[in-house]
Parts: sequence; structure tokens; C-alpha cells
Amino acid sequence: VICAVLIVYAMALVSRRAAVVRPMDAVAIGGLVGLLAWVHPIFLVAALPTLGVLTALRWRAVRHWWLPMIVGGLCGAGLLIAWNAKNGWPSLSQPAEATEGVGSRFVRLLTELVPRVFGVRTYGNEWIVPGVVAAVIIVVAVGLIGVGVWRLVQLDRWVAAVIASPLVGGLPLMSLLNNASITDDGRYGIVFVVPMAIAVGASTMRPRSAVRPTPRPSRKSRPSRTSALAVWPGVVAAVWFGAVVLPWSLGGVDYSVDDPDAPVDELVEVVRSSGFDRLA
Repeated sequence: VICAVLIVYAMALVSRRAAVVRPMDAVAIGGLVGLLAWVHPIFLVAALPTLGVLTALRWRAVRHWWLPMIVGGLCGAGLLIAWNAKNGWPSLSQPAEATEGVGSRFVRLLTELVPRVFGVRTYGNEWIVPGVVAAVIIVVAVGLIGVGVWRLVQLDRWVAAVIASPLVGGLPLMSLLNNASITDDGRYGIVFVVPMAIAVGASTMRPRSAVRPTPRPSRKSRPSRTSALAVWPGVVAAVWFGAVVLPWSLGGVDYSVDDPDAPVDELVEVVRSSGFDRLA
């Protein structure tokens, strides 16, 4: 849901890119990216390309884009940062050992994860349908996504970039992570579901002639003052985070890197050593 909100929000922002840059938008985008990192870092392989498109339009706006976006990101990932600071930054170490190179991992993601995303390969690495049929399904699905991106390009190339960037850059970024070697159940394919769904939906739009892009904001543009009413949600959220969430997470959340199955394995070994090979 958070990933969907981020991508739709980004589409809305780039579609009105001639409008004045509002710091509250930057705070919201940074907060959504930070929340995604807290939910699961794997979502960053879709969030970072999306953020890159937005930043490409506003890379000069240090005060109105970069600074509030960083503040929002720190708030969104505040729980993750606080937990790591208390426990020695365990998130910086990848728990899975590298068993293959980045290139071979990318190829395996492409040949094993992608078919599972399209639902044509099982957990046991078997094809649900004959290989030829599976190939046709994948080609048709990728074709629909490509048509949808092209329809969006005709409408607005920056909106199309928001959808295309995680689809194009997601797998290369994912291949940098050792943990992404786990492709048996296709769990990491969830990060591509939102842009894929939007692209497939856009493929049903009728062809339109390219719309002349809206001119970029001039350097003389200045953001309008944010009303006090718009600031209140941020103030309430900051107070709630500092007074309730942060103290609770620092004092009541612990973690362990031990094997969670160790007690069960020990029990199984005791049963086997007693001469039993099955339980009824």
C-alpha cells in the first residue's frame, strides 16, 4: 500500500511539475521512502528509482526539495534507525552469505523470479504450464507493460518515467543484495506489482498524440506559504512519534540473530536418537 501511495503521489507531482515546489511534498515523499525501508528494505529497489525521477526534476532545489526530503526520510525510517542505533547497526550487514556474483544473481532473478511474478513457475522450480506456453504468457505480459509505458509516454514522458524506472532499474538494484538470492517463492517480486499493474492498465488507453510538456518552473518561482492548517498534521505526527513510538521502540523491542529453528532441531534429534523415524 505504501509503495502504491508513493508511486501515485510521484505521478501526481511530475504531472504538475510546472507548479511551485512545495516542501511539504518533499517531506511526504521522503517519509514514504523511509517507511518503505522500515517495512522491508527490499522495497527500496522500487522506491529509489522513483525518487530518482522526482529528484531529476528538482535537483537544484536544495532548500525546497533536498532538505525537506531528507528530513521526511529520517522521520519515516526513524524506528529502523533508532533500533539499529541501539543494537549496533545489524541492518548494515547482510545475513545471507554471497554464493554467487552480481551478474549471475541478476540472470537468476530474470529467469526464476520473473516467471514466478507472472505465475508460471512453482515453488519447486517447475513450470505450471508447458515451457512454450509459459514463454508466450511472459511475452504477452511484458508486451502489455511495454504498451502501457508507451501510452504514458504519449501522455507525459515524466509520468511514464515514474512507472518505467522501477521496472527497468529494480532487478539490477536487487541483484546487488545477497538476500535476493532467495527466489524460490517469488516473495521479492511484490515490489514490482504496483508499477506493473499501472502499466497494464495504461495499455488499455486509446492512443493519443503526444502532449506538449508543461514548461519547467522558472528559477524565479517561489513556493507559496504553507497554511498553518496544513502544518498541523506534521506537528501532531512528530509529537506522537517522539513521545510514544520512539520511547516504546527503544525500550520494548529486541532482536536475535540466533537460529529460530534450533529448539525444534534439537527435539527432532532427540527423537531420532531414541530410534523413532516418524511421529503419528
